[in-house]
Amino acid sequence: MGRIRKRTGELVVHKEHCPHLLDSYAKLLPMSWQPQAAPFCVSFFMVAQDRKGLVSDLTRLLRTYQCDLRFVHAEAIENGQARIFFKIEVHTNKEVFDILEAVRKREPHGRAEIDAATTPQRILNRLRGQHKQEELWDTMALERAFKEAMDILPSRNTHLRNPFNISRPAAPKMFFGRSREIANIQETLCNGELGKAMVLYGPLRSGKSSICTNFVEHHILFDRHARRPIWGILYSLINAQWDNEESIFSELAGRFCKKFVAQFQLTAPRWQDYDQSDPQDRFRLLVQECVAQVPHSRLILVLDEFGGAIESFENKTLPFRFFTFWRELLYEVPQLSLLFALPTSAYNLLSSTKFSNVFSFAQNVKVRYLDEIGAQQLLVDPLREQHIEVHPTTEALARRLTGGSPYYMTMLGQQLIELLNRDVYRQLITDDELLAIVEQIIQENTGNNFDFLKLELQNDEEHRILEAIVELTRQIKQSKVQSKVIADRLKRSMSIYEVRQHLDRLRDGLILDEIGPRSNPYYSFKIELVRRWLLRHREFFAA
Repeated sequence: MGRIRKRTGELVVHKEHCPHLLDSYAKLLPMSWQPQAAPFCVSFFMVAQDRKGLVSDLTRLLRTYQCDLRFVHAEAIENGQARIFFKIEVHTNKEVFDILEAVRKREPHGRAEIDAATTPQRILNRLRGQHKQEELWDTMALERAFKEAMDILPSRNTHLRNPFNISRPAAPKMFFGRSREIANIQETLCNGELGKAMVLYGPLRSGKSSICTNFVEHHILFDRHARRPIWGILYSLINAQWDNEESIFSELAGRFCKKFVAQFQLTAPRWQDYDQSDPQDRFRLLVQECVAQVPHSRLILVLDEFGGAIESFENKTLPFRFFTFWRELLYEVPQLSLLFALPTSAYNLLSSTKFSNVFSFAQNVKVRYLDEIGAQQLLVDPLREQHIEVHPTTEALARRLTGGSPYYMTMLGQQLIELLNRDVYRQLITDDELLAIVEQIIQENTGNNFDFLKLELQNDEEHRILEAIVELTRQIKQSKVQSKVIADRLKRSMSIYEVRQHLDRLRDGLILDEIGPRSNPYYSFKIELVRRWLLRHREFFAA
């Protein structure tokens, strides 16, 4: 008999012991038995003649390789050309160069390069160290393309309007990168014979209210398949911390009836028309009376900032039955769909044993920060509309500083417009301008822009972990630190296991990023701007 043994991920077969068995394995598994390398991501950009099927041809080409396409973005530019940015996940350096060469052969009259602005620096260094051919490493290609765009840029106005606003949900023209979330909400809440429920949760300032507002006001479509109108109501509970059932339901009823009249030009009942003493009964009857007039419609009720209701419950103002009411209402009104939006901190309580399975009838959907394309569009498109260009490396720096947070990306844009209105001849934003406004934000001690972190932390242990990361990154002058180093610093107050548990929770809560091997990964702040602010304002940890 032959011997097959495992050794560091390999399957080793000795041919002298079992030649036939080896031949059989070779036929069944023609691939190499070497352990697969850890995947890494590389970004590319290409400029080619614009034509029908250009993107589909590219994706078809990529499918012939053992890579995963992470995203692709294409846009038409001047002179009948198109510019395409795409990111792939691969396992070997060779595959990167093979793909680049194949793309160049497919579009011989275009230009294709590795995008140095959005590919991680450590990956770039590794690739450059292995392959130094000049034709593959035209590092000035991106710079040339940018200079060409600057040469034809029209003059700007002396005073620029400021479309960036951190105090309100994003207006439609400032709503980028949420097509997947909107499509998911539409599919879940608008389709189907019966209404459904969804809980939308994520960190504070991750864009939940913008998603809710834009969905209700601009993305609710007539259901052509079921031939029924769809209408939605958005109600925010942000200031409901001390509200009781009577005040919440009466105000919601007023909003409900006003929208019903505007939508269908029908008569709506009034809150005071009902003599029931129980506000739940009155609201239930009001909803049923309205939807009975349009029995084939679909009503979507969006309760934004639902954490306000949970705070009212904790303040002993709202009763527990307020939360069980929504399941009952959903079952009693088949045309109704429900969307609850709340921050992670409130969602954790909603998922605790205190609430048990109260919201088990709803689909849970986590809101993440914007992807690279969405974050880029949020910053660059409103500036470009006013003939301001952002250097590609500066776009990448802005994404690293904000982690794709729409709130902080909007804050940067807002500050950049103010800078440009002081320097009326400037049309180019570089790293220098971006870092200047970051320093201004940090120096101004705008604690209200960073206080969300206190609400997102669940306990003192997480507080101490973040403080340790801030101090360690200051000492080593890097933005990331390994988990074992963090655990060693905190060993007097927490075990390694406890530290790892909290780090996992902070990663899941989109406060920290985890990079590297699972055995001893590096951790960094998801939003680098937050870490820089904490470095300057250590009083945050003393509060």
